[in-house]
Amino acid sequence: MGRHAPRVYTSDAEVDRLRALQLALDPDIEMELRMSDGSLLKGTILDRPTVQQFLGPDDAEGTNGQVTVDVLGEGKRILWLDEIQEYLVTGAG
Repeated sequence: MGRHAPRVYTSDAEVDRLRALQLALDPDIEMELRMSDGSLLKGTILDRPTVQQFLGPDDAEGTNGQVTVDVLGEGKRILWLDEIQEYLVTGAG
């Protein structure tokens, strides 16, 4: 495995939260995403999020995920799922 993530998770609760986000963030849905740094991103989910195994900063194996979002005014961004604290569906794409 060669993919690295800034953070990885191993506890059932943390992995379950990532998997719940994976199921909730449907493609082509417009959403507001509250990020862990307090910022609010508005945009359209482009693809179903992925949750997979990564190597963390200390090369320990764990889980994280990514989602691609067309962020209003910014364009396409790939976000780490663990940085999404809350989400609100605002419309269909």
